[in-house]
Order: sequence, then C-alpha cells, then structure tokens
Amino acid sequence: MCSGRVTSKLKRIEEYVDRSLMLVTALSPVIGYDNASKIAHYAMDNDLTLKAAALKLGFVTEDEFGRIVDPAKWSNRTSQPSNNSSSKFFTSRA
Repeated sequence: MCSGRVTSKLKRIEEYVDRSLMLVTALSPVIGYDNASKIAHYAMDNDLTLKAAALKLGFVTEDEFGRIVDPAKWSNRTSQPSNNSSSKFFTSRA
C-alpha cells in the first residue's frame, strides 16, 4: 500500500540531492575552486543539476563526475561518532 508513496518520496529525495549546490565542493580539489564555483552558478542560473552543468561546461566527464561526486559514499550510517568536539552533533537523543 505505502510502497508507491515511499518510492515517490525516494525519487524526490534523489532530486534534492542531485540539485544540492554544496556537492560541488567535492569537485574543487580536482578542477579547482573557480571552476567548481562556475559549475554551481551555471547550475543555479540555468535550473540544472550539478552533473548537467559540469558536463555542459566540460570540466569533467560523466565518469569523473560519478566517481568524484557520490553522496552515498559520504554517508556511512553504521559508523560511530568519534570523540572529537563535533561528534556532539551526531549523538542520538534517546
């Protein structure tokens, strides 16, 4: 019964992730800050995903973009927070 709603919500989440301008920071070490900034501005100004903007501007190939900008790799739900000061933001509120 609910699987249709869940599927549509997952698609919407994927759209939000694809359009998240902050993901462009992953490209900075590879193509430089200025080029990454150009991608973000171009995506925003032309209502494109970061991937579409990056490919249109020619700064990376589709393969490179997929390897570099992979939010799933950055999310590790099974890891435990470290004992550093920023870990307080990741502790559970049980």
